[in-house]
Amino acid sequence: MFRTKRKIRIYDVDAANRIFFARQFYFIHDCWEEYLDSIGHGIGEGLKRGDYVLPIVHAEADYKHQLFVGDEIDIALSCIRIGDSSFSMAYDIQKGMDLAGTARTVHVSLDASSGKKISLPGELKEKLAALSVHRGS
Repeated sequence: MFRTKRKIRIYDVDAANRIFFARQFYFIHDCWEEYLDSIGHGIGEGLKRGDYVLPIVHAEADYKHQLFVGDEIDIALSCIRIGDSSFSMAYDIQKGMDLAGTARTVHVSLDASSGKKISLPGELKEKLAALSVHRGS
């Protein structure tokens, strides 16, 4: 499991002073990018190399607890499925002891030039496997 923290900022909330629903996707994507950086597969470097890309082809989120400006959150990332050319990630967003939200993303491995599906690069697949946990459906 990979973890990161952040604080809810004024630009994360709506006029009712509650987290704006789309911001949860910002939080999890920031976590995803931090994870990739931590394993040496940063998005910036990957785009410069240009050999493969890992676009998100499905995303979903559930909102369990309100978040307000100033709240500290902890985001936990785990890999819940690895296939030949795709994988699924799960995110849990905690506010103290409360589960504030969950999200899942499905990524596919594409050749950057042709846009065709390719097998996941071996080293990345190994890193994702190390991040794997079993989760119920």
